[in-house]
Amino acid sequence: MPSIIFGVLSVIIVFFIGQGFGNSVGLIAALLMAFMPFEVGWSRARRMYSMYQFFFLLTLFSFYKGFEPEKIHVNDETHKIEKSSESSTNSEELFS
Repeated sequence: MPSIIFGVLSVIIVFFIGQGFGNSVGLIAALLMAFMPFEVGWSRARRMYSMYQFFFLLTLFSFYKGFEPEKIHVNDETHKIEKSSESSTNSEELFS
């Protein structure tokens, strides 16, 4: 039973990792992972494979979110620099 739970949670994490590249990418990656015979087999086996995969994906997702750059905005009225929690990978948007 725990391997099934970790398998389902892995699909959810893959969705969030894929959303970093676009909403449709996250959905397609999660669907492919959910119906891949190899992944279903791992979730059916009562071994540590799906748990290992879950914690690896969780580490990868946390590492990615931890190093994601913050958006910097300059307030025109006060001329102070404000940081936003929204991230941007485009360097032109980051410093404009």
